[in-house]
Amino acid sequence: MAAPASAGPGRPPRLSVVVAVHDGEAVLPRSLAALAASGLPRAEWELVVVDDASADQGVLRAAEHADVVVRLPGRPRGPAYARP
Repeated sequence: MAAPASAGPGRPPRLSVVVAVHDGEAVLPRSLAALAASGLPRAEWELVVVDDASADQGVLRAAEHADVVVRLPGRPRGPAYARP
């Protein structure tokens, strides 16, 4: 997967992709690979991963690809809580 890229100096991305995850270490790499394979150039979108109090190492995998990783502390609250 290509490294995260910005839309350019002073240009926001055209699209923000928010992925909420809880203990998703097993499935997160495939999900991120599918996003990278999309037809929209990587420079046109940003990836925000919101980790909902995971106990696994999925957030480390996300950090390899995401522009932003947000870790929610405490107990898991579900995907609706994890989405902005």
